[in-house]
Amino acid sequence: MTNLRSSAPPTTRLPVCICTDLGYDPDDLLAMIIAAAALPLRLVVTSDEFGGGERARLARYLLNLCGRTGVVVVAGKDIEGAEARWVCDGLVPPGFPPASMPITGSTVEAVRTVVGEGHRAAWVGLGPVSNLAWLYRGAPELARLLVITLQGGGPAHLYRDPSRASHNPRMDPASARAIWTAPDLDLRLVTSGVTFTEDTEITRDSEIYRLLAADNSPKWAKLVADGYDRWFARKRPGSKAADPMTVTAAAGLPFVNFDAVRVAIGPDARMHLDPNGNAVRMSTSADYASFRNWVTMVVRHALESGMGYEPSLIGRLPSAPGPATVAAAPIGRRS
Repeated sequence: MTNLRSSAPPTTRLPVCICTDLGYDPDDLLAMIIAAAALPLRLVVTSDEFGGGERARLARYLLNLCGRTGVVVVAGKDIEGAEARWVCDGLVPPGFPPASMPITGSTVEAVRTVVGEGHRAAWVGLGPVSNLAWLYRGAPELARLLVITLQGGGPAHLYRDPSRASHNPRMDPASARAIWTAPDLDLRLVTSGVTFTEDTEITRDSEIYRLLAADNSPKWAKLVADGYDRWFARKRPGSKAADPMTVTAAAGLPFVNFDAVRVAIGPDARMHLDPNGNAVRMSTSADYASFRNWVTMVVRHALESGMGYEPSLIGRLPSAPGPATVAAAPIGRRS
């Protein structure tokens, strides 16, 4: 297999579009503040929407608290049952956002504005790929200009439940298949087999959570901590930082390794190894210690120096190297 680390241009040189289903697993909230602090973020599109844009309202509110009022937010595609995948009720003030900051609009036109005349942009997909599939169908010339990094997917035998696809593709398997098999898209996957591990887990005892939840933390940090609190109380005692890891991979940071893997993709979006299948670039291993150290550094910087876009954060790698890169289970077998 060919090593494909950093094959895509890092987002430090590209405007960034994030597609997120924030409001459920709190790793989306953490990914958003990392992007707000360290990336040239231009557009947020919400996926797995419901209620006229509840996730978009949350995204707009968080970005405003982070001082990133210039980032455009667009409510994306609804998915049936999305309200059951929502724990952030009551965290956005009634009547928000103001009319001057609409969350309705066209994803296609928003992306067109970001890419401009023939330029490229990064698309970082942290939720179901319904919006990207819609863009690809309606404006394929725009989708071809995107450097795409998506969270989810990977060989089914490496997923924690091999009987089903991982969460994001499972929410809209037809769209996942359409994007993964597209022959003309610049695409790679940060797979669940690499991200779903105790090495990425954040709990109430984790340093990142304690920093965000401190009594003197600013409003943006308290909002993210509230999202974790809701998740811990209603769902699980921990949250895997899959989406923050995907953001770092899109940014070209050296924490995730990629290889080309040939897979057959079923109608339910499960992937199975197949030497005659589609070649998909996907993560195979990660340096978890360095990843955790960098994310903690970004959160500390935002808390101590003030939240705002600081491009130099991308270049501030952990001063002490982490241990040898930890691999996920080899592609051919399950751990």
